[in-house]
Amino acid sequence: MLKKIILFIGAGLISVGCFLPVLSTPGGKLILFDKIPVQVPDVPENAMIFTGVFILILAISTFAFTLLNKTKFIWINGILTGVALCAFYIGFHIKLKEMKEKADEQIGNLFGNMFKGVADSLFATIELTGLGWYFISAGAFFIIIAAFVKTNNQ
Repeated sequence: MLKKIILFIGAGLISVGCFLPVLSTPGGKLILFDKIPVQVPDVPENAMIFTGVFILILAISTFAFTLLNKTKFIWINGILTGVALCAFYIGFHIKLKEMKEKADEQIGNLFGNMFKGVADSLFATIELTGLGWYFISAGAFFIIIAAFVKTNNQ
């Protein structure tokens, strides 16, 4: 029973986290189901939506497998959630750094670095912050931890 409770809490945290802010921009805070507000080279504009749908499907499947008492390999959902979250986070940081370097180079070529601070301040306003990261990470952690909880029927 403890294992089921932990799994339900984990899946619930992930589900709620998908609808909490994960990205802060000058235009406001965005959740995983929002489009990326600017065109990022080599990244589909729906990348955040794809990530959100994938993570939400994992949370829903965790609920379903828990209800059906099929929890032997449920930790895989926790690992996949964590991997998807890390991949999105790292990929976004890499792309943001590339865009900043390109903007610095283009501004430097045009104006001789006179407006370098403008690009720096613009990119400083885009951050991967929000409660969504914490809720989803905690949910994935709960699902992985549930694998170590022993039950009588397993």
